[in-house]
Amino acid sequence: MVNGRPKATGVRKQVMDCIKQHPDMTYEEIGSIVGCTRQRVGKIAGVGRKNPRRFRRDITVGKVAELYNGNLRIWEMAKAFDCAQATVSRRLREAGISKSICYSRGKILYLESTDKGR
Repeated sequence: MVNGRPKATGVRKQVMDCIKQHPDMTYEEIGSIVGCTRQRVGKIAGVGRKNPRRFRRDITVGKVAELYNGNLRIWEMAKAFDCAQATVSRRLREAGISKSICYSRGKILYLESTDKGR
């Protein structure tokens, strides 16, 4: 016993094994199997790094900027990408556009070209 609680030996290993064996399971389901909370499973799975199960790498700032310049609203962009509106807002903030600017449509987003030869 540690501080009046049973020692949680192997919980980390059980969580990591469960994530490897069942990548489609949610943290809540894994927690119910292992016997801990979904928050604890999330901490164990994502210690010191972004959780790859939650990070949408396919939605880039460039793609969001292209739709933004096409005069789409945030909810329309989120529907097009099949993601949450918060994801679209986050990418717009990374591009330097705040929510208030986005609502007023006062700024056209120009991204620098990656072509060095032009």
